[in-house]
Amino acid sequence: MVSPTKSDQRKTARAARRSLSKKQRRHASLLLAARLCEMPCFLVADTVLVYCPTDREISPLPALELRGTLMGRDARVAFPRVTDNESMECAVCGYADLKPGYHSIGEPPAKIPTLEPALLDVVLVPGVAFDGSCARLGYGKGFYDRFLAGLRVANPNAVAIGLGYDETLVDTLVCEPHDARLDYVVTPSATFRA
Repeated sequence: MVSPTKSDQRKTARAARRSLSKKQRRHASLLLAARLCEMPCFLVADTVLVYCPTDREISPLPALELRGTLMGRDARVAFPRVTDNESMECAVCGYADLKPGYHSIGEPPAKIPTLEPALLDVVLVPGVAFDGSCARLGYGKGFYDRFLAGLRVANPNAVAIGLGYDETLVDTLVCEPHDARLDYVVTPSATFRA
């Protein structure tokens, strides 16, 4: 039997994601929010890096809303911004302030100052697929791999949490040495810790 490649796994996971209806995706995001809000590191975080969901990614936004309700206060929220088609930084802004950036994904406008990664407590990481050992399969450009490698140096206490659908969880992902491992992977029905 031939082992799958990253490309094979990406294709399968994206097809699984496309098979989910809008209602199923919304329901999954709500279940994920409840599961994420069971994690003390997320609940007490002062500064959280989130992502603007695209290409039918599971949404982290309901988790932020629920967290604010449970804690009686909102976290400071930052979003990623691609700087030179190779690097990623982050800036604090509201979801409504996002502008189309790299591949038309919502990101903070350039005029908003960059937030130092050392100030992040939690990073919510999107992905095409994940596995139970907290490996992540991204889109192939390495933005999050490079960002997380820098974050580990700037703030070793920051927690990286991959968010995905149950349908995009696989037994074992194809990984390379530069692929960043996460501290946790959370889906609507499971939480995995590295």
